[in-house]
Amino acid sequence: MPPLGFSSVGMSQEKLLPALAIALPLALLGAGSWIAWRDAERNAAARLADLTQAMAEHAGQAFDANELVFRELGRTRVRGAALQELLAAICERLPHIGAITIRDPDGFVLASSGTKGARPFRASAARRGGFTELAMQPAYFSEFYSRLAKPGEAFAFRIAAPDGRVLAQVGVMESEYSASRTAGPVVVTASQAARAVFAPWRRRTLLLAAIALPSAAALLFVSLLALRRTRRLREQALTRSGVAHDFNNVLTVIGNNAHVLRHRMKENAELAAILRAVDSGARLTRQLLSFARRQPLQPQIVELQLALPGMAALLEGTAGRGVAVGIHVAPGTPRVCVDLAELEMALINLAANARDAMAGRGQLEILARPAEPGEGPDRRLSYAIVSVSDSGAGIPPEALSRVFEPFFTTKPPGTGTGLGLAQVHGFCQQAGGGVQLESDVGIGTTVSLFIPQASAVSDAIARRPAPRSAEAA
Repeated sequence: MPPLGFSSVGMSQEKLLPALAIALPLALLGAGSWIAWRDAERNAAARLADLTQAMAEHAGQAFDANELVFRELGRTRVRGAALQELLAAICERLPHIGAITIRDPDGFVLASSGTKGARPFRASAARRGGFTELAMQPAYFSEFYSRLAKPGEAFAFRIAAPDGRVLAQVGVMESEYSASRTAGPVVVTASQAARAVFAPWRRRTLLLAAIALPSAAALLFVSLLALRRTRRLREQALTRSGVAHDFNNVLTVIGNNAHVLRHRMKENAELAAILRAVDSGARLTRQLLSFARRQPLQPQIVELQLALPGMAALLEGTAGRGVAVGIHVAPGTPRVCVDLAELEMALINLAANARDAMAGRGQLEILARPAEPGEGPDRRLSYAIVSVSDSGAGIPPEALSRVFEPFFTTKPPGTGTGLGLAQVHGFCQQAGGGVQLESDVGIGTTVSLFIPQASAVSDAIARRPAPRSAEAA
């Protein structure tokens, strides 16, 4: 496929930039809020499961003790006052038992320990010459449940018989966020009020909104100001660079505050996402300036044998853990004269596109080699070729002719600016070369950067003044 042309930004595309300035921070806010909502429900479910497990173990111990009491009293031969004292001693030893009563077959009391409070739940077992009855102590369970919840968690607890008779309850039970577990002859239930379940979500959403909404306003203001200033005359080029500086200042303030908040908070996943967004905003600023050809160039002689391996860590971080990155520089690859930062930005954009095309898992190969004679956009020049190949889904044939157009993207709405490949194409043009893209659906994509070797263009590029206005672009 031959190197593609460089399109100008139309009126509809100019309108897209302010929309993105608002949409990106709001998308971050929406995504962060949704994640916080999901985490709040997941954490509540896990907490309720832990609480009911603790309640079931506590109740199980009590009913296991009841069985031991029944067996002990079923074997005893003690009668009269001695039996009365034995029952009282058992009640003192086991705080969950409020009273023990031994009755004859007709239900008349033979011996009793006395009472220790209300007894809405009873357990009984047959014994020789009658049966034994235990009255459970509600306060024993209520006191334990009161210690389970932390201040502000708004939990409620209940232990009840399967027929609904309540042995003990603490707080007002909620039905939407609750969990139950069977423990012997009873069912234990824990619930949490919705206001408490979503308190962390509200805090996180407010924090995100406090950063995202001012960020959206600042980005909108700066983008509108930048678009207006790009239509002015060439003598305003210095002011345009000041706009980019102001944009970066806004991002720096947001980033610094996010760093401070992250150090003060234990849970900082959302702040980490904000910091990543700030970094993305800084890269977007550079892409916009490069696309408009107002990024001041600093050409230098670059040894690709040294420069490309030095970018390995940065490219691996961009591609993600699931992508294996290989960098190879063939012997004899010539030196080039380019702005090293712009070359780095072009490779980062290609690595990011490859990561998305491979859904975060695959192989990314970067190969630098000398061009064959006559290979490249200008057969009179010699080139170094830097090819970036991925094992992703590929690009549909109908989109190949537009991939280098500014703001064109095949990604879902809100996931790409369409400036990455435009920056790559602009970089290659400014370097005096070109770019070529080959893609097979289901196999992968290769983007080749043709960069004239330093011996042919270094003097011309070093003397070339940076463009001064929109008209120069």
